[in-house]
Amino acid sequence: TNGYYPDSPPVHYCPPTAAHHRALEAVLELLRECLPTAHAAMTGWVQRILLVQGALLSGSSPRFFGCILMPVERFNQPPAMLAGDLLHELAHQELFLLNAYDRLVQPAGDNVWRFSIFAGVRRPTMGRLHVAHAIFRMLQVPRAANQRSLLLRAQLWKTSRSFRKGELTPLGEAIVRDVYRAAYLPRIMA
Repeated sequence: TNGYYPDSPPVHYCPPTAAHHRALEAVLELLRECLPTAHAAMTGWVQRILLVQGALLSGSSPRFFGCILMPVERFNQPPAMLAGDLLHELAHQELFLLNAYDRLVQPAGDNVWRFSIFAGVRRPTMGRLHVAHAIFRMLQVPRAANQRSLLLRAQLWKTSRSFRKGELTPLGEAIVRDVYRAAYLPRIMA
């Protein structure tokens, strides 16, 4: 990403320490206990987590499937917060894979840009779908811990409503309609 954003500082690889490994083990244990399907997805799809210094945000790319770039400072967070960050990146990995096999956005939706409540900027249809899926995954952590999740649920609801007829393929529509709807509705309604 160096040079991608003109004002961004340089990003450098950070060799992991024993403390980073312990933090990751705590997250994996939390996922194993509270979110076994997320744990299976994380350990099955994510092959490498690269720690970087200087990055403000975590990152994923379809060019480096199975690899997550994570700012080293994130490993100082409590396990639940780090789990949310890692699941956010797992969500991008999942959509990269799904979209590689079955397109999620119709060609007519490729150049449709709308405001994204999560990012705070206009995003294309695929970008908003990535936002929705990241929120969907992040929402699983507070739900598993029976913690409040109203803000994330509201963001998922608003993002899900940003898609219009003809922008998504049938698979993309099914994910938004069936998967995300069950996540943003209160549990008694879902």
